Amino acid sequence: VGACGGPDLPISTPKEFVGSQACAECHQDVYDRWERTLMANVIQDPTEHPEVVLGDFTNPNPLVTFELTDVAFTYGSKWKQRYFTRIGNEFFVFPAQWDVCNGEWRRY
Repeated sequence: VGACGGPDLPISTPKEFVGSQACAECHQDVYDRWERTLMANVIQDPTEHPEVVLGDFTNPNPLVTFELTDVAFTYGSKWKQRYFTRIGNEFFVFPAQWDVCNGEWRRY
């Protein structure tokens, strides 16, 4: 018997992220509009989508203390792009970001 004499409720199992594609199953029109927004594409995996990398990783720059192969995901695309690495189960931002408008590296 559960609290207050009611029936026992099942213990919920841990939930997992199902991804945005799961929303499309019931809300295709909303999903299609959302998918074209900047926010839907702000975080990208450069291994899966190398075309999203905007920073210049070919010319040496003292601000850039990391290589593209160290990047777990990119964040941003219109004004600036930041780069994150993964250590264990955590993500950390690198100390340089790409200034898209001016085509140069800046401290972060």
